[in-house]
Amino acid sequence: KDMGMDPDTMLVSMKMMKDNPQMMATAQKLMSDMTPEQMLEQSKAAQEKMSSMTKEELEQAAEMAKSQMENLTPDIVDEAINSLKET
Repeated sequence: KDMGMDPDTMLVSMKMMKDNPQMMATAQKLMSDMTPEQMLEQSKAAQEKMSSMTKEELEQAAEMAKSQMENLTPDIVDEAINSLKET
């Protein structure tokens, strides 16, 4: 709570990253060129969006993200990251 994030939300987020190494690698690639200010802005936006979700909704979103990431090739991931960096 000291970090401004609900502990249950943080646990679901950590589990999602632990259970989905490809998502973690993708996030690291995306953040590699971000400034600290951009990373903080993105983190706050994600926390704000997640704070309005129930624990069940968070778990459902994590499962959906995991299944989607499992179907993506590294080339598609790189292409998506590059297009996000351009916007």
